[in-house]
Order: sequence, then structure tokens, then C-alpha cells
Amino acid sequence: MKTAYVFAADGSEEVETLAPVDFLRRAGVSVQLIGLKSKNVELSHGVRLICDKELSDVEGGELPDLVALPGGLKGASEFHSSKKLEDFIRRQMDSGKLVSAICASPAHVLSKWGITAGKKWTCYPGCESAGDKLSPGRVVVDGNLITARGPGVSLEFALALVEALCGSKAAKDLAAGTLTVVAG
Repeated sequence: MKTAYVFAADGSEEVETLAPVDFLRRAGVSVQLIGLKSKNVELSHGVRLICDKELSDVEGGELPDLVALPGGLKGASEFHSSKKLEDFIRRQMDSGKLVSAICASPAHVLSKWGITAGKKWTCYPGCESAGDKLSPGRVVVDGNLITARGPGVSLEFALALVEALCGSKAAKDLAAGTLTVVAG
């Protein structure tokens, strides 16, 4: 069975956190919500989550097939300030396993850690730094890196994660079954 970790921090964006969890689970992926500092997380608009584990529970263990970092500026800042998360994400990336991020996290986390160097990627408009070479795509896949623009793209992002782990047929079937329209 394929595995995924979706990280959450205080201030992470709700839909960007939960859409990947929902769609990956519907596709049969074993997904765990991982709290950055605690199992108890308050998302950007006050939704409270109880995560399955926290980063300290998984940081030295076996890597999942995919990790996802939701956006939300406060949550992305929390992610960026965590050396333990940076080490985990670097290990994930170096292993060739999938790393994904949406909204503020591609720019404020992955780019600042150098993870996006030499890759095509995207982020929420205005989060990029001077000199960043971004793709205008809503969801951008480059090798084992998957990035997306923002909350309104959360379902497309989640479908891209399903496709990367389970194949295009699984993603198409899930889109049809959930009546998800993908911008084309």
C-alpha cells in the first residue's frame, strides 16, 4: 500500500491540508496527518485538527511515498523555521520520493531551503522572490516535485498527488466520482 504524510502546523490553510488527505484516502493510500510541533493544530481559519502523529514521532523513521506541505502564510513560516522538518524533507527529496507543496509553502519553505533549485514549480502569486523562475501552471510536476498555486487549486493538487502515486486512471476515476472539474 502506498503511504503519504500530510504535514500541518498552526496557521496551515484548511482546504490545502484536508483535500489531499481526503482524495489520497479515497484512492486507497495510507495517509497520516503529521503535526509539526503537536498533534493538536489550529488551522488558519480556526478549524482544529487532531493529527495522527507529530513530526518527532516520524522524523527518523521510514520515509513515506509522498509528503505534502499545505500553505497558509503562518503555517508555511512555521514549516520553514523547523530544522527537523527541513532535514526530513531533504531526506525525502534525496531519496527520489515525492515532495509536494501548495500556496505559500513552495516559495516560503521549499525555495528557501533550495529544494526547488533547477526545477519547474509554482506558488501563490506574490509569494515568489525576485529571480524565481516559476511556471504559470496551476499544478506543476517536475520529477518528484509537485507544486500548486493556492486554495482554489486544492482539488487539482490532490488529484495530481493521486495520479503520481496511483496512476492516471485512479485520478480520472476519482475526479469523475467526486464531480471534480479540472481546469484545462
